[in-house]
Amino acid sequence: MRVVQFLQVVLLLFLIGYAVLVYLENPVLLRLPLLFAGRELVLPAGLGLGLGVLVGALYGALLILPRYLRQRLLRRGDLTRRRDAETRGHTEPSGTSAPDSRARTAHTWAIGSCR
Repeated sequence: MRVVQFLQVVLLLFLIGYAVLVYLENPVLLRLPLLFAGRELVLPAGLGLGLGVLVGALYGALLILPRYLRQRLLRRGDLTRRRDAETRGHTEPSGTSAPDSRARTAHTWAIGSCR
């Protein structure tokens, strides 16, 4: 999955670079119609390209933001639960220690694989 994302970024950078080269060879003015009053906005093509890239970056950030916030909230909840468990005194009696969680996982896996 990361390969696809990498290729998308490389392709996007290639397209932006190509558009910049075309603009440098042929400076053009863009005429963008506005939705009100029948007017139009006249911009240099480079500025139009920059605005397009900015809008695309903002759109991408808005797509990633909910997933990022959800992960952050889950981590915060896990840390809170862990801190609460430690402060409640979930310690073993002196002289004994709790079994290592990796050992329990390995034991569970071994039991589960025998079926």
